Amino acid sequence: MLADSDLPLFDPARLAAGAAELRQAARDQVADQRATVARDYAAEWAALVVARPEVAARVVAIARAMHAAKPTGSLYVNAVWVRYGEAHGEALNHNLRAPAARWLMEHVPELAGRFRTRNTPGEPTRAR
Repeated sequence: MLADSDLPLFDPARLAAGAAELRQAARDQVADQRATVARDYAAEWAALVVARPEVAARVVAIARAMHAAKPTGSLYVNAVWVRYGEAHGEALNHNLRAPAARWLMEHVPELAGRFRTRNTPGEPTRAR
């Protein structure tokens, strides 16, 4: 009987078996991703504020500066994230933008209602 190493490298049966294994591994990975529990990004932002208050203070300072530069209309939390990264050389988790915007509007009185987020209470649900 021949060992695996004795088979030709480009044997069609061997290639098909390898491709089938790769496809199954990809299917398993997608299934694992879909099976993960939804993360609570609002809780993650709240934990970040407690663990690293300097980050929250910097975000508030950037948002206040943006508010001063543009006193009417909506502000975009993504712009706050970009400016934070440029100023401090640290990228913030983009999944935390909406909870941070809600937190800013709740905790900083002059920013109330300035950020638009999906599914802001009182607004219709917007498409992604």
